[in-house]
Amino acid sequence: MKTIIPIITSYDSALKNDVTEQILSEFHSKERELFDRVKKGEENEVTLARQLYNVTPSHRTYQSLKEKLLEDLTKMVMLESRGTSIQQKKKQVLRWHLAVRILDILGWRPAMARLAQKTYRKAIHLEMHAEALDMARILSTHFAVYKRQKSAGEKYHVLCCKSMDIYRNEVEAEWLYAQAFHILARKSGIDKNQLALFADLADKIRDKLHPESHRTHFFYYQVCYMKHYISGNIAGRIQVARQALDHFNSLHIRHEVILSSFTGRLIESFIDAGQFSQAEALCKANIRELDDSYSRVFRMEQLFAIYLYQAKFDDAKKLFASLKKPAQKYFDHYKERILLYELYLGTFTNIRNLNIRRINYNLNRVKQDKAGLFIAHKIGNLLYQVMDGNDDYVIDNTEALLEYTRTYLQGKPYARTRYFIKIITSLYNGSEMSKWLEKLSKTNSAVKRGGIEVIQYEIILNMIFRMRGTDHILDATPSSVKSIPAKS
Repeated sequence: MKTIIPIITSYDSALKNDVTEQILSEFHSKERELFDRVKKGEENEVTLARQLYNVTPSHRTYQSLKEKLLEDLTKMVMLESRGTSIQQKKKQVLRWHLAVRILDILGWRPAMARLAQKTYRKAIHLEMHAEALDMARILSTHFAVYKRQKSAGEKYHVLCCKSMDIYRNEVEAEWLYAQAFHILARKSGIDKNQLALFADLADKIRDKLHPESHRTHFFYYQVCYMKHYISGNIAGRIQVARQALDHFNSLHIRHEVILSSFTGRLIESFIDAGQFSQAEALCKANIRELDDSYSRVFRMEQLFAIYLYQAKFDDAKKLFASLKKPAQKYFDHYKERILLYELYLGTFTNIRNLNIRRINYNLNRVKQDKAGLFIAHKIGNLLYQVMDGNDDYVIDNTEALLEYTRTYLQGKPYARTRYFIKIITSLYNGSEMSKWLEKLSKTNSAVKRGGIEVIQYEIILNMIFRMRGTDHILDATPSSVKSIPAKS
């Protein structure tokens, strides 16, 4: 079932057109019923098999139905027409490539040769060397054997070998990148030997770079960025991201997905360096350039998170209206993050009109992730009660929240959140908080899309201190924070 669920759930947004609708209309009754049930969110195979055929999921009849559905969905995927300009052109080359192979099998050589030449030219232009070498191979045999034109055959043989050499470099560079990513994904931590291995992998990929291969350069810059990321070198990250953007902007083809990826990395690096103004400017410029709605919404959310983190509430509110519109169809947990943003934005700007019950009802239905959305929601709920002046609720719940952090939020990444909750607890139970204030001041803050620290903790504490008439004032990122009175 895992093979067909992503295709079916993406049908309306990615596959639906006149031709795929025709294919869908030709499904037999059971196949259409399975398609419709999965599209509605039914994923339990025991239930599906019983309702469709009154059998178990392993029964041959049910398995055959899934195989038939997968075959028809594959036909639809071949006709998919969405994506960036470069993606659409690449998909067209892949379709032509398949058509050439089929024409070759059928022996329809005149049509095959003409389409193969066209496909080769397009593949070379788009630097699709796997497809280019295959077209050149077919054409070299066609001209040398079937047309008796040795010079033309030799020409395509040379071109085939050239594409093969470039493609070999791409394959080897991709494997080196895969090794680096495997090290990065390890949960046991990175030691000095692994840092040295990262540098070695980057050097090996550099030896594979080819001026006619954007893929080798992509893998090289990715590994270089990873190397600086795990070593904590933010300046190095910024330098590599800028080099990557300069390189890909200089090419004759605009690789929008790659440019968007490294733009995102540069924005993240600016944020981690505390250079919010540069991150904001880059987000705004990138939003204006992007044609793809998916990428634009992603960047808008990133810009909104920067605004909210700095408590630039006026800017955040203007952008929030645009973010709410596509809440049903973008990214994992996008709708839940929108609710979380609404909770924090409403708590500090419009607490009287915030529908806290609706937000809590929907967020409480989300599966608890222990160290992500769940804890950010609980902190947001606590802050709502703080700003609402409900001291009894705050006193009753801070200790429970503190115990939760001891259990699930251990380690350096969660230090700021632990200190923040301890400060709130101390503020309401009268215990000494200076120790935790000092510890918080020595930790680095950062904006993370979907992260726990939605608004910078120092800014929140300053608002609470002013509201409660406390003398403490913390150094925070410059922002448009104003004193917010409690709800009367």
